[in-house]
Amino acid sequence: MGVPATLLRRWYVEGSLRNTSQGFTFTLKNRLAPATVVQVIEAHAMGHVYLPETIWLEHRNGAGVTRWIWGKHISRANPFLFQINDVVRVHIRGARLAPGHHLITLELEVLEVGNLRVPVEDDIPAVQATRRLSLVSSCPHSVSQSIK
Repeated sequence: MGVPATLLRRWYVEGSLRNTSQGFTFTLKNRLAPATVVQVIEAHAMGHVYLPETIWLEHRNGAGVTRWIWGKHISRANPFLFQINDVVRVHIRGARLAPGHHLITLELEVLEVGNLRVPVEDDIPAVQATRRLSLVSSCPHSVSQSIK
């Protein structure tokens, strides 16, 4: 039994895709139905495959309690319950994303429906990558010289 990508797109919190010092991150919010995740299979971005060892879930439940879960520790014996309105920030350790448009896929095994491919489609703005440079270049000459 599959779940259409058009429905799974509703999990992604638009505008949440960001680079971090150790890779990139994005946010999912369960707006569909409770899901028992029994395996983080892998993630795909920019032609790279990210294994569960590189994936961390920062889970905030409806009561506002936050806990960290390493992707490789999720299993049938240690499932992750993703309830309605729960929020998960997915942290992927590896290469940062280049500025531009990205399609990322997070593959999960969910007890209720089998394997899911959660699509994340968003942009990394060029402004994030060049903000520091443009601030320095817009400074008066004497100030920018003192920054160097």
